[in-house]
Amino acid sequence: SIDNITQARLKQEIARQGLLPFSEQLSSTKPFNSPLGGLLLNYVPSLLVIVLPPSKEVFSFILETEGYSGQIFGLLIGGGLIWLRFKRPDLKRPFKAWTSAVVLRLLLGVALLAAPFFPPSKQPAGGFYYATYAIVGVAM
Repeated sequence: SIDNITQARLKQEIARQGLLPFSEQLSSTKPFNSPLGGLLLNYVPSLLVIVLPPSKEVFSFILETEGYSGQIFGLLIGGGLIWLRFKRPDLKRPFKAWTSAVVLRLLLGVALLAAPFFPPSKQPAGGFYYATYAIVGVAM
């Protein structure tokens, strides 16, 4: 889907900056002139869901971990947009996001990143600590 290609390109650019392990391989466009490394980073969680033994807890954990990591990237991108807006106002942009929309996205990102660390009113029945996926997402 479009979202997978977009996220793969985003991860490819992050790898080009040297911020990911194995950056040289992940930033390459070989062999198909596509972000194959970024696509692999997107599809590894899907493969784990298919290969691992079926369990509601494992499936939810993998999806929540991937979503939490995505929120971290979203927060960093929003912060980068604000930083560029004030530090490099001279840059030509084909599209300029509304500052209010970017600030709203930043506030939403902070809320979604903080939410898992507040204990739920009812303890989960499974064996996982309620913020395990957030801790793993930050560690990744």
